[in-house]
Amino acid sequence: MIKIIESKERLNNPLGLIVPFSVYGKEDGSFDFEVFDCVQDLLKDEIKNDISDFLTEGFYERINGKLADAVNSLGYAPDYYLTHSFIFNFERTTRTEMESDAVCITDLTGYLDVTESDFDTDDFPVFAITDGCNILSVCGVNGLTGKGRAEIAVATCETRRRRGYALACLTAMTDYLVERGYAVSYVCESGNTASVSLAERAGFTLISREYNFVSFEKEE
Repeated sequence: MIKIIESKERLNNPLGLIVPFSVYGKEDGSFDFEVFDCVQDLLKDEIKNDISDFLTEGFYERINGKLADAVNSLGYAPDYYLTHSFIFNFERTTRTEMESDAVCITDLTGYLDVTESDFDTDDFPVFAITDGCNILSVCGVNGLTGKGRAEIAVATCETRRRRGYALACLTAMTDYLVERGYAVSYVCESGNTASVSLAERAGFTLISREYNFVSFEKEE
């Protein structure tokens, strides 16, 4: 399905960013597109359901140059990092049986978070591995995405990786949410192979892939 968006409604927004092109690919092989009206002609040959390399590196290498020229003419510049990344969306389909040392924390006051995460505990706790003072690995909720679905993420101190901490936190956080009636999604960038492997080991299955051409308003 292709949704054409009037670009005038999205330009000069308070956040100073636009997404003139995005594609959401489901694992059943179908795709949903959102395209600014001002760039749709540039992409008319690309948006075909029979193209086999949607959501691969070849896909964005083929379209990024066209889109970069288009947004530059609108006074925006593409975010290089974001426009070279796909997002993988997972949901848990099986439960990993394991003993978890992760503890439930409802107040992060008094802890030094060496993972540099920014989870908010106002609505949900986090599950973490600590040494008593420092949070070494943590899993928390990024937000609710509708229909009772919680999106979660994991962060681990670089020097404490490959010890099973992230898997323990992810499993405990997921169990907590499922027991309270939430569906759980795990989101990561396609190039983060460690994060993809973690999701699979925790019983999550890839359900969709997403690509967004994020561009920011140029500074004068």
